[in-house]
Amino acid sequence: MKRAYLIIALFCSSAIIMAQQRVTAYVYDEETKKPIDLVAVVSFGDYTITNSEGGFAINVSNDDIIKLSHLSYQAKSIDLRQLGDSVFLRQRVYRLDEVIVLPKDAIIKRIKSVWEKYDKLFARKRERDFPQQTFYYRQLTQENDLYTEYVECFFTAPVNVSVQTMTLQESRYAIINIDSTATIINYFFLSKLPTFSRSRAISYYNVNGFLVKNFEKYYDIRLDRIISQDDENEVEVYKFTPYKEMIGQMAMMLSGFLYVRTKDLAIVRLEINTKNMLLIDIPNIVDESYNFTVTYRDGIESYPIVETVKCDTEVSYVRNGQENRVKMYSILFATDFKLESEGKTMRKSDYLLRKVADSEYNQEFWDNNPIIKRTTIEQKVVDDFNNRGYFGSMNLNQDSK
Repeated sequence: MKRAYLIIALFCSSAIIMAQQRVTAYVYDEETKKPIDLVAVVSFGDYTITNSEGGFAINVSNDDIIKLSHLSYQAKSIDLRQLGDSVFLRQRVYRLDEVIVLPKDAIIKRIKSVWEKYDKLFARKRERDFPQQTFYYRQLTQENDLYTEYVECFFTAPVNVSVQTMTLQESRYAIINIDSTATIINYFFLSKLPTFSRSRAISYYNVNGFLVKNFEKYYDIRLDRIISQDDENEVEVYKFTPYKEMIGQMAMMLSGFLYVRTKDLAIVRLEINTKNMLLIDIPNIVDESYNFTVTYRDGIESYPIVETVKCDTEVSYVRNGQENRVKMYSILFATDFKLESEGKTMRKSDYLLRKVADSEYNQEFWDNNPIIKRTTIEQKVVDDFNNRGYFGSMNLNQDSK
């Protein structure tokens, strides 16, 4: 059965491929047969990633070669004429023997080398010195069994994606009833989440990222595993766990994994999980958790260019004596999609959802945009919100968050 997909996904055609045709397929794990998300898919003139269901759609030319790559899987190139409905990738080899013998001092020395690499790279750099990139962001919120909120926008920003310098270009927002639903924090409130930071690690309302100066003071670090297909593509995976005595500080402590390419000490992936960061303006919170996956575009001696950010958030809170559970699913990815509008520059104090809600709503832009392909659930939510006239009318006021 044909299905719609999150992030750039359509149906795979077995017809004759014409010039600049758009083709689709699904990517699966060769052994488990499970779909693989965040696979980079590249043709001669286009680039995309797979969605949470493994689906992708990409523009191709005659006799094109499609290349698929993922950190945990062996890269694969497919002649367009041999592309079917499904593509299977084989997992890279995990080497665990070195994890056992590598001493703690060696691990700290290794991570310090990574910090020094980026310290030198970012020395005397300002936000405007970073290359600009177009990003697409989508967020779907569910409260209990009801889908309550939908956000999507295009913006430009430096490749490190800082909200202070982002320019909002096209956006739309809808919420079913602002008085009875909880609007939770989205990705952009955590956009200061630093992969690398020279700033003070512990400060009021600051996020203590992994790669800060004197990181060993705040985190216990272990070499979790080594991903290796060959020496050229070897990646070391380090596990960061905050020391208990640091968790009580005002800074928001994280835990998770940092992926570092062995040959050039480049950061290629960041996985973050954290609980109870207290970033949501909802009374009577019982529990909250965030799970981030950030991937960076491949490059040697270059800026850590953000390629995708996937964030799943879950919050439990009590209202009228009843516990409610809110889930937020969001994804951001870099795209070469060109926008005609100049956009609105965001300030440090700006609240993204309010800016999106206050933006001029362009129905034609969203109806006819070939970049945006949604999952079946998302499309149903969008259609329902469109039919009810929620888009462009349910604005946030200054007292709502």
